[in-house]
Amino acid sequence: MRVIVRRAGSGIAAASSLLVAAGGMAGCIAEDADPGGEEETAEASNAITGGSATLSAGGWPGDVSLTVTGSTTDEYVRVTEALTVGVPAYLLWDAIHPGVPIPDDVPRIQQLAATVTVTYLDQGQVAGTQALSTSWSGNQQYTLEAISAQLTVPAGVDALRFSIAITDAGSSGSTGQIGSNAIDEIPVFGGELPDKTALFDSSSSTLRMRILEGDELVKGAEVNLGYTDWRADVLADRSTIDTQIGVREGWGRFGYYTMPIYGNVVHEVLVGYYFDDGGGWRQEQPLAASTTSRLLPAGRTAFEKTLAIPGNATILSMYFHVKTYVVADYTPYAGYTVQAWYSQGSHNLVREKWDNPYGAYTNHDFWLQNP
Repeated sequence: MRVIVRRAGSGIAAASSLLVAAGGMAGCIAEDADPGGEEETAEASNAITGGSATLSAGGWPGDVSLTVTGSTTDEYVRVTEALTVGVPAYLLWDAIHPGVPIPDDVPRIQQLAATVTVTYLDQGQVAGTQALSTSWSGNQQYTLEAISAQLTVPAGVDALRFSIAITDAGSSGSTGQIGSNAIDEIPVFGGELPDKTALFDSSSSTLRMRILEGDELVKGAEVNLGYTDWRADVLADRSTIDTQIGVREGWGRFGYYTMPIYGNVVHEVLVGYYFDDGGGWRQEQPLAASTTSRLLPAGRTAFEKTLAIPGNATILSMYFHVKTYVVADYTPYAGYTVQAWYSQGSHNLVREKWDNPYGAYTNHDFWLQNP
């Protein structure tokens, strides 16, 4: 993938200048003041690099999470990736002997045998299954782990589903299982090529962008834009936002007291974008907020939008417009609210930022490749 910054004097810059001159979105999109050509800022392979990783299980038998560990790429799984599944001994023991403490005797634990079955999914439909045997790793109760044989994610797959069957040779061959309904599905990227995903997120306080499938976006295909709440938090400097929305009363051992009521911080993310297809800059459009996105773990919010890439375009340019609100909710304090500074449910704008790669008058610009 090549990410470029288009500078003053280029066709993109000229289009930006015209829009600002026309009174649209001033300060969000325009050219860099430093004249010049194109600056190449990143490179990646033309082919998807799946790499290798382990899916490490955690949680309890009724709710197992799988975390990507030891990855040679990043936290996402891609087609062609070589994976193993690691299941700690306590999970297997609890599944087959619920309520019975796991013994300290390692040879006794190793009488358990586990088979991991992976189901390959394409748009929710089963594309195949594979059974993986396991072997033990570790020499103490708390380090003992069943490690599966390796699997390679096939092309055309967009999710992995797992189940685990367990037998215990030390207990008359008793059996147990951890069903697929109790184990996280793992999303897979690269199964819908030439459609790709452009993820805008952050690493600590550093903003970053990745095309998860690698290389450049493709003419005539689609790109799913993903913008994380972590990035919006960084952009809005969330830790400095005053979220107090009123005052409530309470009672303690020393009698009556008052304390602040705090609202909830929410973001709204919009995108303005341009293709050099003759259509010019498109008006800002909202990204849809999702708390069940395949891009982020549970409890986080991703803002997403799919763009159709024209077949005659050679470049995509975009910026993001992030509005941050404090939402007033007094319902948990009904009857105890002393001061309500806002109306119930109101969204109160506290920050408004534009996400450009190098500040105002620059854009996130991407070359488009032929199919």
